[in-house]
Amino acid sequence: MPSFRAQVPTMVATDAYNRGVLGRLLFCVGGGIGDQACAEPSIAYACENFPDAEITVACPHPEMFEHIYAADTFKIGERDIDMWQYHHLVTYAKPEHFSQHFMSSFITNSVDYTSMMCFRGQLPKQYRGIHLSAEKPDQAIVESLGAIRQHVIVHPGNSWKSKTFPSMWWQSLLTWLVDYGCTPVIVGTNKETVEIDVDQQTMLDIRDRTSLTELTYILSQCFVLLTNDSSPLHLASASVTEHRNGEVTKWDSQCWIGYIATAKHPDLLLHWRGGVTNKMRFGWRMRNFSKGGVWLDCQQSLGPLGVGTIDVRTCTDERMQRWLPDPEHVARWAASKWEGKQ
Repeated sequence: MPSFRAQVPTMVATDAYNRGVLGRLLFCVGGGIGDQACAEPSIAYACENFPDAEITVACPHPEMFEHIYAADTFKIGERDIDMWQYHHLVTYAKPEHFSQHFMSSFITNSVDYTSMMCFRGQLPKQYRGIHLSAEKPDQAIVESLGAIRQHVIVHPGNSWKSKTFPSMWWQSLLTWLVDYGCTPVIVGTNKETVEIDVDQQTMLDIRDRTSLTELTYILSQCFVLLTNDSSPLHLASASVTEHRNGEVTKWDSQCWIGYIATAKHPDLLLHWRGGVTNKMRFGWRMRNFSKGGVWLDCQQSLGPLGVGTIDVRTCTDERMQRWLPDPEHVARWAASKWEGKQ
């Protein structure tokens, strides 16, 4: 079926038309960092296909979208704007939003969810890949990464209980990576990662040492990433644009992404990759290792036999243990990617 079909205008569009602001689009970008990254394809699509529109983007991290020259992007809270003067498009709905009754980010592909919120349909395939701005990190970090043999980026994310793994599991993964000859590089922030012990002799901890665009650069250059369902999964899937010394460079991430989906269904976390080279491939170099998750509970609750209410953000420790893969298996997979490269 075609991605966009002739349809009755949305209530929001009709209201904007009646106010005479249909062509003044204001993208209100929300959610976590991963959700914001997944809004980029919809914004880029609008800029390219609505040339007569005035496009403004209000978001928590405008540096992610510096490569979208056609949009006026600013950080939420930095300007006083009159919403009445815009046709506003919300990219991510809060739990209490009425749209959650018939469409949820939990049961929709991350990029498709934004386009459905904004345009009531999927984007054409060539627009579905994420593209983000990146910045080369501090030279000391670059040299540290360059000197490491077989480094594997690890992000032990700490967010919803249904996405947060025990420290012991991550600790075991790090140990197995070292045993397989790899050097774990832990990224993110201390606030948003679980507490782990880092052996300075065999591992590198760069948490809280990079900006968002610098982390995007590192993930686009790395060879293997291991993560839970968290923002680095989406950042590592993206093509990137770097501005340096007046020059613009674009490239596609070649990163192998091993992830553990314990909240959303693993297929909903896959991305179209390869936008710069126009070799778009869905789920390329992405593998899920989880043995179950909240998504499985949701499947079992559907239909006439389904009972109760499921909170996608929570789970018991016992159930999490059943969903988690053997860390040795995950480490062996990561190490095998380096063996295949050599």
